[in-house]
Amino acid sequence: MPYRTIDLDIPEGKPIPDLSVWVKRKYDKKMHNISFVEKDYSFISTTRKKHKILETIISMIDSAKKTIFLASFILENKEVEDALMRAVERLDGNVYVITVLETTVFKKMRDVEGDEIDENEAHKRFEELAKSGVYIRQHPSCHAKFLVVDKEEALLTSANIRDTSLKQNLEIGMRTKDSKTVDSLSSLFQHLWVHQTDRHYTPTNKPTLSSIPWRYRNKDVPAPLGDMTWTENKNHHLLRELIERINEAKETIHILTYNFRELDKGETKQLLDAMEEALKRGVDIDVVTHVSEKMLGKKTYESGLFSKLSKFDGHIELHGHPTVHAKYMVVDKKVTVLFTGNFDGRHGLTNGIDVGTTIINERVANEMIRWHGKIKNACPMNMTYEPDPIELSRGKATELIDISEIVLITKKDDVKNLLNRFKKLIGDNIAISSLDDSHILKEEFCISKINTVLKSTNNKRFEIKDLDSHANEITGYIKPGKLQIRFEYPLTRDEIDNWLQDYLFSLDVKKDNSVCTIKDIVRKFGKNYEPYELTFKNDIKGWKKYLKNILGKGIWDDFDLRSGTIIKTATEKDIREILTGIEPSVDDENSLEIIKEEQIEKVFESSGMTLPRKYESWKNVNNLLPGRGWKKKKGRYQRKLAKADR
Repeated sequence: MPYRTIDLDIPEGKPIPDLSVWVKRKYDKKMHNISFVEKDYSFISTTRKKHKILETIISMIDSAKKTIFLASFILENKEVEDALMRAVERLDGNVYVITVLETTVFKKMRDVEGDEIDENEAHKRFEELAKSGVYIRQHPSCHAKFLVVDKEEALLTSANIRDTSLKQNLEIGMRTKDSKTVDSLSSLFQHLWVHQTDRHYTPTNKPTLSSIPWRYRNKDVPAPLGDMTWTENKNHHLLRELIERINEAKETIHILTYNFRELDKGETKQLLDAMEEALKRGVDIDVVTHVSEKMLGKKTYESGLFSKLSKFDGHIELHGHPTVHAKYMVVDKKVTVLFTGNFDGRHGLTNGIDVGTTIINERVANEMIRWHGKIKNACPMNMTYEPDPIELSRGKATELIDISEIVLITKKDDVKNLLNRFKKLIGDNIAISSLDDSHILKEEFCISKINTVLKSTNNKRFEIKDLDSHANEITGYIKPGKLQIRFEYPLTRDEIDNWLQDYLFSLDVKKDNSVCTIKDIVRKFGKNYEPYELTFKNDIKGWKKYLKNILGKGIWDDFDLRSGTIIKTATEKDIREILTGIEPSVDDENSLEIIKEEQIEKVFESSGMTLPRKYESWKNVNNLLPGRGWKKKKGRYQRKLAKADR
């Protein structure tokens, strides 16, 4: 096979411009809890091994003497539900719950928490609670999580009331008797209960979910007291508080959030702008967020924000863990903001109901930063900006493909175009595979849209697809070092015809005039050539299409294809010789010579030859009969008698 070669040096460690992706890192598998008391505040957490927030919720409910206010985005935990039903008997009612009851509402917001819910089970549990005397109301967008007992003590937490949050995730909670915090949460709960809930379960023996007919529509939300903040419809106290604290930052900002995305749109762009300005001032920002290991090597929601924030003087880090769900921000070892929302431009900061509190206390801030460091050390992934392929490979985000020689099969007149396109790949060392169906699958990767095949010297086969488009998913790079590109040219039409002719003419014709099957051709070609040396697939379908275009024409005029078998047929010369001996009958009355089809068939059958497809039913043989002027008419050929014979 003709070829030409080009030798290249694949560059070592060239950064991939403006790319941010998740990579693996060394980490501490132990997830640590936090537990300390400072003045009126008690800080607790949940991990897989310690369920302190669940224990605190049950303890507070069991100790209630007058009233219980519980707001939770999700309510799905038997231990808490049993505690609520025990409290109803003890408090003669006075147990009030706000949650999202309808799953149609929940589904719109479930990506905020990444949770699923069983609709039928949820309604059964709510009916049981209502039957026991618990008052339950639906708020269409309440994402806040807090508990107020006897209007004297409150728990603000990131955890939803369900097993995932209370027994598996990393969550944080703050228990307090601070009067302003308790009063703020109590007044917010009562406002939501009276003015914004829209459906409820009636606490009867046969509770049903129904609309609230007496709903009051007072839109004046009570202002948060003390250091409390919240998001409520158009009141974005929480967003403004976060922006203000970031604007005050001089050294460090530590953030933990379930989501970190879409802050470049709408009102939340002010939050992103504040972070950019902080980085310009040289402030270091350390973010931990939720991420699954399925995201390794992929551009995610966080990628765009991280790329944007990585271009400034300050240093930003982004680490990911699959179970983190706590939400907080610590600024300059002085200010701590705990909240129930996320750094998310779609939910919690500009819509729905979320709450937060700001604590200005150095000990609290330092304890939180110490805990943040332990959480970061337990993160199995971090996001990297403008990595080189070797860095991506170390982080398990890509595969370095070790190839010393690449063979490109192409048309002779297409080498220049293919080389220019391939140079883009080598020159920038960008990903070989890209977009949609372009993935490394075992021994395959993609490279160009030319309808040919790529192979390496170790006999791996590589399908060529898309070279020019930029990768959404980094799945493979050529390893740095020496590389030879070898351009080979597939067989031409003449070369294929010559091979086929040599093969067919080397075979004996069988009694039924068959020569071989298409399967025989596929098998024989596969023994002598590589599949990529054909311009079509070396299979029955590929050869069938090719043979239909050539058989019966030119040098192939004595071959035909019948049901996957090559048949040796009579040539026009053979047919003429056979038909020469036919004696026409004479119709004197009409002055005609006549040859019937039966006569032609009888003479041809005795020859033992096969009739070509184009002459089947003896069509178009008028020019092959002896003499001229024959015309077909009703199963016979006829012509006028010469004047001398009339």
